[in-house]
Amino acid sequence: MSTELSEIQTPAYIIDEEKLEKNLSYFRDIKQQTGCKILLATKAYSCFETYPLISKYLDGTTNSSLYEARLSQETFGKETHIYSPAYKEEEIPEILNYVQHITFNSVYQWRLFKDLVSQDIQVGLRLNPEHNEVKNKMYSPCSPGSRFGILFENLESEDLEGISGFHIHALCQNNEDSLQRLMEATEDKFSAYLKRSHIKWVNFGGGHMISHSDYNIKKLCDLINDFQNKYSKS
Repeated sequence: MSTELSEIQTPAYIIDEEKLEKNLSYFRDIKQQTGCKILLATKAYSCFETYPLISKYLDGTTNSSLYEARLSQETFGKETHIYSPAYKEEEIPEILNYVQHITFNSVYQWRLFKDLVSQDIQVGLRLNPEHNEVKNKMYSPCSPGSRFGILFENLESEDLEGISGFHIHALCQNNEDSLQRLMEATEDKFSAYLKRSHIKWVNFGGGHMISHSDYNIKKLCDLINDFQNKYSKS
């Protein structure tokens, strides 16, 4: 049964499923060409009525709070990741009931909570490569003085046993050229850590305008494949 737009009572959100699925098909193709995982950031999009459709294409969600993680686990049904600049200590046990990956913002934060994390949950650390690709520095997590992520100087001498991966997020409405420069900046500072045998994954965050007509998806796939080949432990 079809409904005319004039018949819809407002205010209301209207989502074009055909356009949504077209955008999701880009991610399907990227996954097929690279073998990477792609997550939905629920902070940016939490319309869980569409999660059954999105979950056919993506590998899970990344969340920033207890209730986002709970929503994802209960309605998306795939991998549930969480990162937050700060966690409430009293919420950590419940958060760990819903997630399979948790990322900490600092070494101190990791030390504070790591004994609460069971071995079947993968733990990550957010890194700050001090590389700025965002025009408005107010929105750049790598601006001088930012508290997002760990600087190289604060990671030295840490053995990082128990850490499975790294999270780097520094883009906002950028293209594949920005990702290339971000990858290079990350390698310049952290390549020795990327090569460690216990590091299984790197999450380069979001901020890509992949559905734009001028976004070079082939180059994106090449960047992902090159990075994976360089640091693969298999």
